Amino acid sequence: MIFGFQLGRGRAGPKQFLEDFEGLLQTGGYIGYEKAGGPKMVHAACWAHVRRGLFEAHEVARGETAATGIVELIDDLFAIGQHARERDYGRVERQAWRLEHAPALLKKIKEQIEAAPLEALPASKLGKATAYALRLWPRLIRFLDYPELELTCRRLSVPVREYLVAILPGLADISVRKLPQLTPAAWAASHR
Repeated sequence: MIFGFQLGRGRAGPKQFLEDFEGLLQTGGYIGYEKAGGPKMVHAACWAHVRRGLFEAHEVARGETAATGIVELIDDLFAIGQHARERDYGRVERQAWRLEHAPALLKKIKEQIEAAPLEALPASKLGKATAYALRLWPRLIRFLDYPELELTCRRLSVPVREYLVAILPGLADISVRKLPQLTPAAWAASHR
């Protein structure tokens, strides 16, 4: 895992940081990652970001069933990964398990996502969440081809976010280039 920090949300930051990157990149749907990375970079999407939008659509309109049904199916998809983790499957076993159980579930998820806009206006939470999911669909299913990918980048991004929040009071004093090498102990020592 690598982490780069930029002040601001412009496309220039990711484009510069990832200009020669040729590995797996897993992100949410932030448009700033479009056209970033080297020619061999594989861009995958995070299922937790898609689930969150659909869950928010459910929260806004509790009577509707489209978002709720899709969220439940995504939870079933996460359960496939959880099953593999609980049994401590290696990469080959986990991928075999995924390929046995995920494709049929993904087909149902996509069918429901494609049908959901029939129940919602494009500008509604549900309309936006389903458009987001469909825009990311090719990236969402990359885990089928790359066993090292998780369904979500949240297992990695949450600890990084917590770390940055812990050091945020002194962030203005830190060179952005030094941030990746900075440890909590080093930050604490520099702020005594």
